[in-house]
Amino acid sequence: MQFKVAVSGKLPVRDARSRGGVYAAFGILQAEERLKGKEKQVKTMEALLEEKEKEIVKKGEWLQGQKDTIAQLTSKVQELEQQNLQQLQQDVQKENESFKAQIQELKQENCKQASLAVQSEELLQV
Repeated sequence: MQFKVAVSGKLPVRDARSRGGVYAAFGILQAEERLKGKEKQVKTMEALLEEKEKEIVKKGEWLQGQKDTIAQLTSKVQELEQQNLQQLQQDVQKENESFKAQIQELKQENCKQASLAVQSEELLQV
């Protein structure tokens, strides 16, 4: 199998009878080049996918951190609400006790005034 270089500068040709073999070899070379191009595309896409996966993992970790923070804040708010409610209940109870004491004092004062009024009427009648 000796190759001869064509005068036109095209691919080497063995002879006129075997041109089909040269075209087949050229087709194989083209297919190999396309395959290399596709392999390069696949590697590029794999790298992009890996990068996107890393971004998604980071976002997932960030979101989990935000969820944890929200849960902690929610718990703290509920705790503070409970403390505020208890404080308000204590304040209302103290105020109610104060009102009851004032009412009791007013009742006693009314009894005294009623007693004095009765005594005054008795004195006036005398």
